Amino acid sequence: MAQHLDFTAAQRKRLKDLGVIPEQVERLRAVLVVVQSVLERAPAQNDVKAALVDVSKQTHSLLAILRPMVSRNDAARAEAINRIDDAFLGYRRDTGQTMRFSEGESAMRSLIPQLQQLRTAARSAIEKIGPHPNPTRSRTALWIPVGTIDGALRDGWEQARRQQLPAKGLAEQVPEQFQPTATQDSTFREVVGICYEAAGAGAGVDADPLRAIRAYVGIRKGSAAKRGKNRTPLKT
Repeated sequence: MAQHLDFTAAQRKRLKDLGVIPEQVERLRAVLVVVQSVLERAPAQNDVKAALVDVSKQTHSLLAILRPMVSRNDAARAEAINRIDDAFLGYRRDTGQTMRFSEGESAMRSLIPQLQQLRTAARSAIEKIGPHPNPTRSRTALWIPVGTIDGALRDGWEQARRQQLPAKGLAEQVPEQFQPTATQDSTFREVVGICYEAAGAGAGVDADPLRAIRAYVGIRKGSAAKRGKNRTPLKT
């Protein structure tokens, strides 16, 4: 059963003092489990590589079994394919899917290209990690909780604005104080820090969010620059 995460009364008071409105607090509370899962369970890169290697090896082994079978080079394999196709068509019929194979197609034959793509993708992912993966977490994981918190602040503000609660006349854009910024004493950092606390950040975890915020701000700037570069200039 998933752990129920929530802000303490003291944390809610701190959020209120920072100007976080109730709708934002509820959105933040809803994403605490996501923040916790990344902070505490983000895997080491060598573990990720081991899982990818397992996928690559198992897919390769399955392809080595299926390829000879689709050639139907003996009676046993031919009958095995027929039985699998009958069962496969039965499943399609029961689930309301197309019941016929295309000419020359079989359940196994149609699966082989997908397995080849899966094996290629796994091998590509392994290459990106490299031959000597770091036993610690990927730096990419650092900014994911910050991005989740940023999204919750925006969603909560938008919800309140649509409902005109808790007060009428809310600005269309999220206030400047909630904009992601890497400054050390920003309201955004305070909010992220409170969320980290509520998510159980502690020993062995990046409990200070400043480095993660800086990484997230850098990602946002890079994305914005890329969008601007790809934007078609107006004709004059």
